[in-house]
Amino acid sequence: MKKRVTIHDIASELNISTTTVNKALSGKPKVSEKMRSLVVETAASMGYLPNKSAQALARRELKIGVIVSKTPEEYSKYILQGFEKGFEDFRDFNVRGIFKTIDNLTSTEQSIKAIRELRTLEVDGIIIQPVMGYKEYVELIEKTIKSGIHVVASISKLYDNIGTGCVRINSKVVGQMAGEFMSLVLPRESKVAVFTSNHEMQIHREYVEGFKKFINKEKIDIVGVFETKDIEYVAYNLTEEILKKYPDINGIYVTSYVSVPVCKCIREHNRHNDIMVIGQDLFPALVENLINKSLTATIFQDQFLQGRKAVEMMFNSLTGKKVNGDEYLVIPKLVMESNLSCYKDQY
Repeated sequence: MKKRVTIHDIASELNISTTTVNKALSGKPKVSEKMRSLVVETAASMGYLPNKSAQALARRELKIGVIVSKTPEEYSKYILQGFEKGFEDFRDFNVRGIFKTIDNLTSTEQSIKAIRELRTLEVDGIIIQPVMGYKEYVELIEKTIKSGIHVVASISKLYDNIGTGCVRINSKVVGQMAGEFMSLVLPRESKVAVFTSNHEMQIHREYVEGFKKFINKEKIDIVGVFETKDIEYVAYNLTEEILKKYPDINGIYVTSYVSVPVCKCIREHNRHNDIMVIGQDLFPALVENLINKSLTATIFQDQFLQGRKAVEMMFNSLTGKKVNGDEYLVIPKLVMESNLSCYKDQY
């Protein structure tokens, strides 16, 4: 069966935004006649037929609920900016975002409450950040999907990805990059530690799995995988314990934003010149540690893109493009002081 041509295909063909395509095809203002003619001609040549369900939706307001964690701020504020940009992109399609905040990704009760509140507001879809859940949480999401409300997960999969779309970083590749980089740079018989947020969270398990897969086990010894719970003082104290127990430690890979207190501890113990630290994300305090050499490298996960793409995936789902079970994997990038200037607009 021939695939239906969409406005996204037309936008890609002309290298313009879907908003411009929609304005041109619907006769809306703020599009030049030259551009309008080009879009119409291209649409005709590609065999485009208007999506009746999308047109019907465009005539009424689309309400999309977004549940976003307030912490860690170093991560959350960038994904929030991405959500906001996504809604701005689809403003001409009469799309509105309704935001609900939870304290963190362990706030299961708050997330359940937020989902219930959004359901009473009769939203068309909900973008969630999966929390560490239990039976009631999972069952509520399943019930929500069965009621006709579309669900897209951001940051990580929703367990078995039950009937949802998902936008997230390729977490296994993140860990693999850290493992391969350390294996290439550190000398033989090196000792390294891994600091992860929580073993229960799938995304962090995948970071660790990827790291273990690509670390050169004949060359490097992993002394342990330690939980920080994403608490800064826990990460600092754990670093201090590692320095005492393994005075010959050569490297630490941190799978979350708490590489800053790790770097602080290492610097205060004057070990920043002989211990490689690889962190994740990009934010001002972390950048300072790249510049002062306490942090060797960080893996950029582009939270802004994750947020924007989650809104786009939800819109596609609501306008008839099947996304349930689909995944958009953001490609991670290794950032060091040498290429930091390339990312100055990202933090």
